[in-house]
Amino acid sequence: MKQYLILIFSFLIQNCIISQEVKDQEFIGTLQLSDKTLITFKLKFKELAGGAIQGTSLSDIYGTDRTLSRIEGSISADKKTISFKEVGNVSTKSQADLSTFCFIEVKNAKIKSAKDKSIIQGAFTGKFNSGKKCAEGYVYLMSTDYVNKLADDILTSKNIKNPDSLAMVKRKVSELKNRANNTIIKSNEILNLTWTSQEIIIDVWDDQTEDSDEISIHINGEKVLDKFIITNQKKTIIVPIKTKVSTVTLTALSEGNSPPCTASIILRDGKQETPITAILKKGESTKVNINN
Repeated sequence: MKQYLILIFSFLIQNCIISQEVKDQEFIGTLQLSDKTLITFKLKFKELAGGAIQGTSLSDIYGTDRTLSRIEGSISADKKTISFKEVGNVSTKSQADLSTFCFIEVKNAKIKSAKDKSIIQGAFTGKFNSGKKCAEGYVYLMSTDYVNKLADDILTSKNIKNPDSLAMVKRKVSELKNRANNTIIKSNEILNLTWTSQEIIIDVWDDQTEDSDEISIHINGEKVLDKFIITNQKKTIIVPIKTKVSTVTLTALSEGNSPPCTASIILRDGKQETPITAILKKGESTKVNINN
């Protein structure tokens, strides 16, 4: 009987812990600057004890200045408000000097909910690292769950009669989702990452149909992977960091049977993962600078 009660007690504790697991909340939309310029923006965060939140923001999602930043803030269920600020970059495609980055701050933006739709709306200001003001405007974000559901409801044969047109639109939407989740890097583009660990963990594979794409990877000029044909099975490379800045260079040696050469990559820094899709022609290279 005693063992039976212990088993039940353990089961209840386990379910209690599972039920308290924190789920990511994700919103996507735009920042509108005072001159009416729109910048695509995504917010992803976990709610912690006491209403604190931590997560990331992603700005210029499809552009040349795509930047992922860490955010910290708070959320109030009673007041239905959220406040957060960007506290540092995780990755960026921008080649601008760090001193010129404009980090945004949102104070007491309203959270509006209706059925399965949630909206964040409010004002923001932008500041340089020096504290000097660099931008102001409004943020308008919608829960990605609702956006995805809306797309699924619209993209049906009932609304788009032509099967070829429907397939094309679905493919375009899928590509946009992939670009929102993965950083796309092409020939001569450079991605800059802020790093904390003392090693670089690289996963590389082909997440599409295997077509004999062949690549090489060098770190600071040293070969770590050569004449490697990527497959659906992930290849993992672990390299210790020896310098303040480590440059990872990926080169396409062959475009396989279906050009261009497309490689899926994840760079792992402890718990932080940076998913990348490299799209290259034969002989082209792209670089990732890891700043430790």
